[in-house]
Amino acid sequence: MRNIFTLAAGSVFVLLASGHANADTLRLSDMESLTGVASAVYVPQANAVQLAGEQINAAGGVTIGGVNYTLQIDQYDDRTDTSAGVATIQKILGLGAPSFIMGGGTSSISAAYSPIIKDRTDVIVMVTASLLPGLTDNPSIYRPRVTSKQYTDSIVSFVTGNPEFKRVALGVDNKNAGLVNEVPALKAGLLAAGVEIVAEEEWGSGNPQFATQIAAMSRNNPDVLVLRGYPADVARLVKQARELGYSGPIVTNSGMSATDVENAQAAESMDGVVEVVAPVVSDLIAGDLNKEAAQKFEDAYQARFGTPSGLLSVSAYDAVFILTRAMEHAGTTTDVPAIKAALDALKVSDVPEAVTPIKPYDGDLLFKDRQAQFVTVVRQWKDGKFVPLTFVK
Repeated sequence: MRNIFTLAAGSVFVLLASGHANADTLRLSDMESLTGVASAVYVPQANAVQLAGEQINAAGGVTIGGVNYTLQIDQYDDRTDTSAGVATIQKILGLGAPSFIMGGGTSSISAAYSPIIKDRTDVIVMVTASLLPGLTDNPSIYRPRVTSKQYTDSIVSFVTGNPEFKRVALGVDNKNAGLVNEVPALKAGLLAAGVEIVAEEEWGSGNPQFATQIAAMSRNNPDVLVLRGYPADVARLVKQARELGYSGPIVTNSGMSATDVENAQAAESMDGVVEVVAPVVSDLIAGDLNKEAAQKFEDAYQARFGTPSGLLSVSAYDAVFILTRAMEHAGTTTDVPAIKAALDALKVSDVPEAVTPIKPYDGDLLFKDRQAQFVTVVRQWKDGKFVPLTFVK
């Protein structure tokens, strides 16, 4: 048995059973934005998929239905491009059934390929990145990842829980479909609490300059800026806002890491910035939540890749174990309905390897209508790093 990791062109995380590889091999095709505007977020996710596969293989593989399997991972680059993502899904489906797909691309990409797989009974997609609302209405999609709705609810709760925030300026990445779709709900939640929205601005992923948006958001003297987008963009926006004279509070939903801040040379501009997000590994360690598992993961990740893990790393890592545990319970790698039933019945306690703090549904179930739910964190930048203030469980 051997463990093979290869790089190809495309994007998603697919697990093909015997018939497409040796009888003792499960081949995983991991679709990620290895290049393009979202690559800083998705490369660490791809690394985590690879790490999980290596750890499973090092522990002897996974035994399903009495057969011991080694995981083989093939990685594909969707280039943060909708057309490339759809082409990759079609390529993977063309390899033959069944297809077990993880990763799933950005919100825009997942929205584009979702209709292609909606009526197929030989596919399971484990989405670990897209925040798109309603994605799990598709019977082929499971999401062990926080949703944009949960982020919206958390932002509304935080802003309305601070009575000094009466006038809000909103900014959102117009290329992030999950966040764009949540703008009406965000506005409705704020307005219902008596908060005035004094400006609404947008930008496209990878935009290097935000002077126009900052001027428009600052013009009406907001009490707080609420910024929602990819980490690298938000870090640059924060820096430029401070340079252009905005000195008020900033709240984000980006999942920025210290590396994102460093790359944007924004550290001196970040003091006091608050994020409301799904916790990353550093939050879990500093906040003593799943600390032992988080530290073990981070040590292994840095030893393997020589850099800190990223925003989506633990979601992707956990998803490998969630899927393989469900296959173990189903006793099959080919009967997709049976594997779906196992996922529907899977308990949080069935996946002890999970690093992310998953909030169980009644009966300790991990999924409800194919969506998992998670703890979020309110964290603040202080003394060169984000410090968790509180976990919302």
